[in-house]
Amino acid sequence: MPPPTKPNPNSFRYLIFKTNVSIETFFRTLVSARRSEQYHRDEGIYTRDDDISSNASRKPTPSFQSAFAAAREAFYKPVSSTMYIAGPAMQPGLNRGHSRNHESMERLVVRSIPFPTPVNVLVGDVVAFYNPLARRDEHNIMIRRIAAAEGQEMEVGGGSGGGAGGETGSSSSPGGGFKGGSGPFGLGRIQPKSPVGLPPFGGKHSPFAAEESEGSVVKIPEGHCWVLADNPDLGPPDVIDSRTFGYVPYRNVVGRVVYAAASTADHGPVQNNPESMNLDEPIIEGEIDVEKLFVDEEEEEEEEEEEEEKGNDGKEEKERKEEKEEKEEKEGKEKDEKK
Repeated sequence: MPPPTKPNPNSFRYLIFKTNVSIETFFRTLVSARRSEQYHRDEGIYTRDDDISSNASRKPTPSFQSAFAAAREAFYKPVSSTMYIAGPAMQPGLNRGHSRNHESMERLVVRSIPFPTPVNVLVGDVVAFYNPLARRDEHNIMIRRIAAAEGQEMEVGGGSGGGAGGETGSSSSPGGGFKGGSGPFGLGRIQPKSPVGLPPFGGKHSPFAAEESEGSVVKIPEGHCWVLADNPDLGPPDVIDSRTFGYVPYRNVVGRVVYAAASTADHGPVQNNPESMNLDEPIIEGEIDVEKLFVDEEEEEEEEEEEEEKGNDGKEEKERKEEKEEKEEKEGKEKDEKK
């Protein structure tokens, strides 16, 4: 799919996608609301004051109304948001400019996944997730690629491993790898056993203290996944991923990275699992405006500069005020001495 120039929110595929999101939101909200409310033992489609035996008294309940409101909001609200990536951990696919400039950052578009599961977050996907070692907030979100899903068995390899896939490369993994990365990507939800490299720390500090012998098989527990950096030249402690903090709960996943833009001339879709890329095409078509990404960035920089200038002006004014007070105090002392 060619990189978009302008979003087309009225495209048929995007409207179908938003309709599906809206329907899913409606039913999830409805089920959740009905579970939390204490309605009648029957189906719970009546208010407390209704006569359950009378069909004439039927009317929308609070749970239905809240579900409808949530569905309407989901239809009109974009499912994507933006963030930055810095550092070399996800090279060569992301932030390639870091090789030339260590202060380089790349703008990412992240598709929100409110209910992450192995069904909608697949092996090979580049995901944004809360760092399991830090407080769960927007300042502690990491970008890594999912290398293994729940139920998958991995064989512990003998080397420290590089980035994505550790010792694994596209030549040793069935299915090969995506361009710009290495490791067992593009294999669907489950793949055969593959080496991932020994954990970086031994003994009780290892994520697999009881299973760290070479050749042993590690099975990803239910509700968790295994994430790795893409850069094959980096390993712990130079890069932090599942070789450091172990399994990542699916509930920590914020969304899937669908698009990356280094500049208005250098941008394109992120290489994820082919199934995920197919599902994300309507979002790229309907929501991504590359020019606006960088207009927003310029506006943010201008706002930061304005705030900095205001801070400097305030500092200068404070200094002038302090100098004036010191001068008045000094003059007052001289007058007292003369008296």
